[in-house]
Amino acid sequence: MKRVHDANNMCWEQFVELFFSKYFPPTAKALKYAEFATLKQGNMTVTQLDKKFFERECYGDHLVKTDELKARKLEDALKPGIRAQVIPLQHPTYDKVLGVALAIEAN
Repeated sequence: MKRVHDANNMCWEQFVELFFSKYFPPTAKALKYAEFATLKQGNMTVTQLDKKFFERECYGDHLVKTDELKARKLEDALKPGIRAQVIPLQHPTYDKVLGVALAIEAN
């Protein structure tokens, strides 16, 4: 990469773009996007879901541009029993939805 690009005058965003284009092909990106887009809690705990959400949200960042969209995406990923108790509360932020989901799960 140093032979082709001036690494000394490259900003972080340029480096990340070049890195991903070289080592992370479009098909792999598409698979990670699909994982995030269809993320469901399944047999995970809410804490495990939160971790997976955090690890994969960069692949679907356009789906969660605002904190409210992140909150709705997390609600959608929750198990039906937890989701049914969280959605009526209409919390506007991811952290609030997460906190309530954790409390419901602990109960």
